[in-house]
Parts: sequence; structure tokens; C-alpha cells
Amino acid sequence: MREVGVSRAFHAEYITEVLRDRVGLLWIGTREGLYLHDGHRFRRFQYELGNPASLASDAVRTLHEDALGRLWVGTMNGGLSLADRARWSFQHFRHDSSNPASLPHDSIYALEDAEEGQLWVGTRAGLALLDPVTGRVSRTPLAPGGEDEFVMALRRDRAGTLWVGTFGRGLFRRRAGESTFERVSAVEAGAARDVFSLAEDGEGGLWVGAREGLYRLEPGATALRRAALSPLEVAQSLHNITELEPDGRGTLWVGTFGVGLFRVDTATGEVFAEALPSGGPGYEQRIDEGTLELEPGGGLFIGTFGMGLFHASLRPEVFQAVRGRGTDGAPGLTYEDVWAVLPEGDGHLLVGSFGGGVDRLDVATGKVEPLEVSLPRDEDWKGVLSLLRMRDGALWVGLSQGSYRLEPATGRLHLYRRRFGKGGAQVPGYVNALLQDSKGQVWLGSVTDGLHRYRPGTGDFLAFRHAVGDPRSLSDDAVTTLMEDRRGRLWIGTRSGGLNICTVEGDRLDCERLGTQTTPRLGHFFVSGLLEDPAGAVWVGTVGGGLQRVSLDAAGLPTRVDLWTHGEGLVDDHVMALAHAPDGALWVSTRAGLSRFDVAAGAFENYAASDGLPTATFNSAAVSLLGGRLYWGTAKGLVALDPRVRPMKGPPPPLVITSLEGLDSRALPTRPAWELSSLEVPWHQPFTLEFAVLDYGRSDAEYEYRLSAESSWIPLGTRSHLTFHALPPGEHQLQVRGRSPGRPWSETHPLTLRVAPPFWERNDVRFGALAGTLLVLIAGLAWRTRFLEQRNQALRALQAEREQALLQAQASREHMRRLTMRLEAAKEEERKHLARELHDEFGQALTAVKLNLGLVDATARLTGPLAGRLPDAIALVDRLIGQVRSLSLDLRPPQLDELGLVAALENYLAGVTQRGGVDLVFTSAASLPSLGVERDIVVFRVIQEAVTNALRHARARRLEVRLEAAGHAIRLEVKDDGQGFVSEEVLAGGSPASFGLFGMQERVRDLGGRFEVTSRPGEGTCVVAEVPMAREENPMEEKHASDTDG
Repeated sequence: MREVGVSRAFHAEYITEVLRDRVGLLWIGTREGLYLHDGHRFRRFQYELGNPASLASDAVRTLHEDALGRLWVGTMNGGLSLADRARWSFQHFRHDSSNPASLPHDSIYALEDAEEGQLWVGTRAGLALLDPVTGRVSRTPLAPGGEDEFVMALRRDRAGTLWVGTFGRGLFRRRAGESTFERVSAVEAGAARDVFSLAEDGEGGLWVGAREGLYRLEPGATALRRAALSPLEVAQSLHNITELEPDGRGTLWVGTFGVGLFRVDTATGEVFAEALPSGGPGYEQRIDEGTLELEPGGGLFIGTFGMGLFHASLRPEVFQAVRGRGTDGAPGLTYEDVWAVLPEGDGHLLVGSFGGGVDRLDVATGKVEPLEVSLPRDEDWKGVLSLLRMRDGALWVGLSQGSYRLEPATGRLHLYRRRFGKGGAQVPGYVNALLQDSKGQVWLGSVTDGLHRYRPGTGDFLAFRHAVGDPRSLSDDAVTTLMEDRRGRLWIGTRSGGLNICTVEGDRLDCERLGTQTTPRLGHFFVSGLLEDPAGAVWVGTVGGGLQRVSLDAAGLPTRVDLWTHGEGLVDDHVMALAHAPDGALWVSTRAGLSRFDVAAGAFENYAASDGLPTATFNSAAVSLLGGRLYWGTAKGLVALDPRVRPMKGPPPPLVITSLEGLDSRALPTRPAWELSSLEVPWHQPFTLEFAVLDYGRSDAEYEYRLSAESSWIPLGTRSHLTFHALPPGEHQLQVRGRSPGRPWSETHPLTLRVAPPFWERNDVRFGALAGTLLVLIAGLAWRTRFLEQRNQALRALQAEREQALLQAQASREHMRRLTMRLEAAKEEERKHLARELHDEFGQALTAVKLNLGLVDATARLTGPLAGRLPDAIALVDRLIGQVRSLSLDLRPPQLDELGLVAALENYLAGVTQRGGVDLVFTSAASLPSLGVERDIVVFRVIQEAVTNALRHARARRLEVRLEAAGHAIRLEVKDDGQGFVSEEVLAGGSPASFGLFGMQERVRDLGGRFEVTSRPGEGTCVVAEVPMAREENPMEEKHASDTDG
């Protein structure tokens, strides 16, 4: 027996009703709300403030599924609710004191089907008949003038008679076709006044659970009689019988509120008390009305009022378990974690557990006696991993701390503590395997220290370890299992190195390896079990790779490895132990249960917890055959079975689509998900389907799905839901299948998913769009023809205007260029004039002033304040003379006319360096072509403009000026490290600050040269220009020259 739903999803302790619906889903009524359980997940329904479609009250009292498949929920204080299992909402029917056509009371205790789809409703204030279609209620008294009749139970039998159990007024019935009720009294006067439960048996009789005990109404009888039960002391303890559940095979389950659960053999009247797990004083003894529910698979759900929900298997006990010793002194094993099982004579087993040492079990009586061994107390010698009985009677016990050997004749005990060293100083620990070979030698396999052979002459061990670079040594030092074949060879399984087939030659071990990289190859490297069959083949169990069979040739060499995994029917791929049964079948223990393999037929029969297996946690290599029975070591004791008597296999549990989530409320179907055969899905609408194998004994089922009958199954593992995000338009035939461990596949009926295409892919829209398009094309063609004619005329007019505009633009462009050239020429001429005026007129005047002031200073004897001011005036005039000279040179350097371009540039740039405080480097070629005065001026002005811009705007610290010949042209380059600018915007001439540079560009290009500026913000500026020599044959240039000369 196990508790159901110990999780955050389900933590209710007070169970008030348990109902398994026609699909197989489990509905659980509690004081904390209503739960739906599918064996895997729980869905909770509660009252939600402000949501009228939620459950009317959390205090659920009764549940009923009527003949039409409607689910009704009766509550303690919220009236009656009808569940919509398609939209997970509820419709409510309540008591209204002002409306006599409403329910008599909001406390609902019992529900039952009535004729024509109506519903009988039992409340604490009387019985009522509800018409769900109209919502009208007809109140029906049980006796004339009866009011406030507390209805506790309702039952309609196969003959159509309605039975009503009340609190304080006994039992009533209304036969089919009648309109009034009659009271059914008990033979004992005043008995059975408080009736809590009713159940019909297969013979047409009625079982009645009352406060005083169990009553029965025989077919045709008119009065209740107390049921004849035995033994008397158990029968007398039965009272407050709140629930009755017949199984239809002669057993009546009886639940009471206060004395627990009972099982009644209806043929003999014998009563058996069934113990429930206890969690407090008497909680497990309280079973409320409606909280026992049988399932077809042979299980019983038991709801308790304080201890939660339990599930018990009712199948015949094919598997027997020997558990650990109870805290109350009940007999059992010293410890439950059994790692070694060894036959010990007729009817006895030696059982080694990790933590409990060695026990001696009498399999007939179940009596367990610890093996008396005088072990030291300073170390833990109870971690037993393996057992070996030698042919001379000595017992070897493999331990985590080493091993020991017990001689039964003398009682001598030889201890071998684990230690490391060279040669005989090595003693293995974690001895997981023990073997005595055909020569009498004892072998110890350690999961940490490799393989060892005991040397009786010296009392020590010879170690065989993995040697790097030696392919004939052990493949791994973690030895898990040992076997000697009929040829006298050692088969050694390892944890990570696969299998070794070894021959012993003196003190040398020669091994042939068989692993995941050899030919033939194993399916996994972790070997857990070895077994040789009568034909000479060797069965190999692996942890993760399933079951394998190694076939050998005449020389004993592996020729083939056959593999069986979960996909071929094995219950699980993690094999723990192997055993042959007397009938020739191979039994395999795994981490998920047992498998029986019929080798000839190639078929598996699997057994898991749902088949009555006490546990699925088997330990490695822990199995023995004794008296025709197999005994397996598990983490929860010893499990025994008779391989000739196998568990009854019922039909596989059904697979049900339990929920549809994600669709808009307008797209939700009107029926529950498990009733759907087709589903309309909007295009690009994500939705989720949840499903479950309704196996309430396990929750680790696996699932697969496909979207057409022709496609392959797609595994989902244990994931029990599917989310589709963007199924392509069209129809998809969804099928889902699932299975619990040890069971065959169950499949859902195909569910047709019709994904609506987007409106532009619908045929009617496409045809309509095509027709409309044709009409539009025809109309558009006519309009287009007219429009094109008009447009052609307009285009011709525009073409004429364009050609006229182009001519005007060309003339305007040429006029612009001429204006620019005239402006530059005028500026140059004005500079020349200003320079001459400053030098000849203003400069000479300032010089005369200086001379006169000097003469005054030399001849006059000035005293007072004037004597100090005269030298200051002379110095001021001197500075003015220098500034005038510099301004004159900037406007028109005379060196340009007298000494040439290079000298003028050197003089100008030297002045710039002195005045600006910048690092300026000037480089000029040795010989440059003569361009003429006007072109030299252009070169000078371009350099002057570039240097001025670098100092004024770019804040440059360093400048490089280069002048060189480029064929029949002079190439100039000015580079600075200033802040840079967007050259395209400046050269476009869009701002007043760019006018000088733009004018230079136009002038250079007008002379047939090339001008470019490269600059980016933060990267400095580079100005490059090439000015060619004048060509006499260029009339345009001569014309420009004449224009500029004026």
C-alpha cells in the first residue's frame, strides 16, 4: 500500500470523496477543493473570489457522474456544481430561501441518477429532484409531512428502485413507477436509524452501513437484518460504517469512521481487518462516505479523514518480500539493502546486506538468524557485498573494508583488511565478486583494486591490474562480476572497461578484451552480470546497454553479440542480475522491474510495481535459485518468486488525452479533450495537449507520437504533453502512445487536427481574389491606356521643358564658373593693389614719421612727462611698420614676382611658423616646371588657404607642406593633425566658411588641374592639388585668362 500524491501538487489530508470516471480519471474531493488525478499530475479546482465559473466551495462533500457523462460536485456549503470538463468551469445550483423551486439546502450529501436525465439531490434539509436543463427543483418528502429530512445516502438499483439513507429516520425506498416512498425498518426495533452508506450486491440484495454496524436486506425481504459476521470480536467492533464497496467477486470492502478498513467475504461472512499506514492517533481509522474506489486493474483507492489518499494492489501476491526487522520486534533481516544471496543447504539462504552483515534465512518459516561471527569492533565489518561457499565448506565474505574467511569445522576466522603495497602486501577492498574456479582457486574482484587470487600457502593475494600499454592485461581495475566458463576461462566484467575473457598461466593472466570498440562489440562498457547458458553462449547484463548474448565459435572466440534493449521489450536498459529458471527462461532484474525472456520465442514478459512487485530497486549480481524459487537482493530486502507462477497480466492501462490548453475561448471545443475525434485549430495558434497512461501504480510511463499513420513514432521520454507552435495548414492525424514499465503500448484514437489556413490561402478567398483581380485588370487596362496617352503628351512637354532647363543650367553653370574666376582674379588684383599701397604709401609715411620722431628725440631737449613718451611713440611706429610689411607680404609676396614660387613659400611659411608657434615642415623638389606667374599665384594661394584653415579652424599642432613635380604639372600637398571635418559638406560650398576653399577648387579645376580634400573628424586633413602648365592650344583657358585680366 502506498500513499498517493505526496507532492506540492497534492497535499490534501482530509479526503471526502473518491470517484473514478468512465474514462478512468480519478476525481478526489477534499476539504481543500477538488482534484483531478491522471496517475501523473494533479489539477486543482478551488473557489476563486470574483470568478463565478469557479468551484462554488472548497469543501467538497460528494461526487457523481451521471448516465450522460456529466460530473456533479456536491459541497458542504456552496450547493451543487456541474463541471464543464471542456473549459474547466462550473455551473451552480444553489438554495434560495425566496424560491421554492430551488435546492432545499446548500449542504449536499448524496447524488443519484433519475429518469429522463434528471438528478436526485440529497441535502441535509431533504430530497430534491433537479432538472438540469431548466434548473427547476422539485422537493420530494420521504414521508407525508416530512420536513428537514437529513439525506446521507442514495442508491438506485438495477430494478430502478431508489434507496434513500437518512440521518435519524432510517432507510426509505421508492420502487420504479411509483411516486411515494416507504420506510424499510429493521428487525431489531429502533435499529439502523442512522444510515450512512448503501451498496447493491450481485444477487439483488442491499448492504446497509449504519451507526450500529452492517445490515443486509435480502432480495424480497421487507426488513433489515444485521449481517452475520465472524469472528465475533471483529464483527462487534464494526460501527459507524460510512462506506461500502463490493468488488463483484465475493468481497465487500467496508470503511468505518473510527475503526478503520475491513474486508468481508460475503459467502462466509468472515471479516478481516486491513491495516493502514499510521500517521497519528486514529487518523488512519477514519474513512468518510464515498472514499473507497475500486479500479479494474486490481487496485483500491482508500481516502482517509486526516491521513490523505492511499492505493492498494488487490492482485494475488506472486512476489513475496522479506523486509528488515521491524521497530516493534517483528522478525526480519538485520538490514534491508541486500547485495548477496547464497543457497545454504536445503531450505536456507545466506543473505548479505550492506550494513547488516550476514543473516541465515529459513525460507519455509521466514525465520532469520544473524550469522554468529566474532568480528572486531574497531572497524565496520558489516558492509557485505558478496558471498562464496567453497567446496570444503569454508565461507568467504566480501566486504567494503576487505574480506574474511570462516572455517566452519574449526570456527577459525581469517580477516583480510584492505591495504596497499607491493606483492603480498596488497589486500583488496570493496570485494564485489567472489569465485572458486574448477582448480579450487579463490578469486576476488574489487571495484577499486582490480582482480586478486588468494594464495593459501602464504595466506596473501596476487594482484592482477590494468597495465597501460599492455592490451592483454585487464581492461579496467573496477571488477564488477566473475564467471568461469566450461573451458576453464575467467570472464571478468568491469565498470568502465567492458568484458575480459582470460586464461591463467601460472601467475600470469592473458586476457582477450570485448568492449564497445572491439569486433564484435558490446553495447555498453559497464558489465553487471554474467551467465553461461547450456548451449555455451554467455549472457551479459550491462548497466545502460541492456541485455546481450555473446556467441562463440568452436575455439571459444566471440563471433557475434546479440542485443536486447528497452526498444525490443526489455523492461529497462539498466540490467542488475541474471538467472536461469527451471523452465529454461531467462530472468533479468533491472532498475525498473523484472523481465522474463523466452529465448526461443524472443518475447519478454515484464513485471513492475503495478504488477505487485514490492520494489524495482534491484542490486547487482544478487540472485540465487533455491527449491525452484528465485531470490533477488534489492534495496528493500529480499524478493522471492516462483517462476512457474507468474503474475496475472490484465489489459494495459488506457492512454487518455486529459487536457487541451492554449486555445482562445472562442476556439475551445464543447466536449472534453478525451472525447474529441477532431480539433479545429486557428493558424499560427500555439496549443498544448496533455495526456497520461492511467496507471496509478506508477508515474514513470514513456510516450511517443506521430502526425500521420505513415510517419515514424517520435519519442517523448517521460514527457506527457505536446506543444505545437506553428503546425502547417491542413489536416494532421495525431496519434499518441504510451506505456508503463513492463507493459505493452496503449494508443489514443487518431485525433484529426485541422489547422485553418490564413485567409489568403483559403480556396474561396483565392477564387474571389482571382475574379476580382481579373476585373480590376480589365478596368485598369482601359484606364491605363487612356492614362498612358495623356501621360505621353505630358512627358513630351516635360521633355521639351527639361531640354530647355538643361540648356539654361549649362549656361548658368558656365556663368557661375566665370563669376568665380572673376572674383578670384579681382581678389588677387585687389591684394596686389593693397600690398602696393601699404608698401609704397602707408609704409613710406610711417617711415617718415619714425625719422621725424627720431630727429626730434636727437635735437630737442625734452623734459617732464614728454621725455618718456617719445621713445614709446618711436617703438609703436616701428611695430606698425613691421605689421604693415607683414600684411603687405601676405597680400602679395614680392618674392613671388622677384625670386619665384619656392622662395615665396619658404618666406611665407617661415613667418607662419614664427607667428603661429606650430611645427611646420616644408619640402620642395629640386627643380619644378615653370607654370607662369598666374598659375604660381594659384599654387601659392591654395597652400596659403590650406595653412590658414589648419591654424584657424583645425587647431593643428603640426603641418607638412610638400611641393613636387608631376609631369608637366606641380603637385602640392598640405597635411595637418588637426580636428578634421566632413570634406564632402565643405567642398559642396554650403556655408560661408567654406567659400575660400571652394573658390580654390574651382580655380584649380578651371586651369585644368585636379583638386581634392581628404578629411574626417578627429583624423586631420590632407589637401592635394595639381596645377598643369598652360597650353597655348587651349582656347578656353586663353579666354578665361583674358576674362580674368579684365
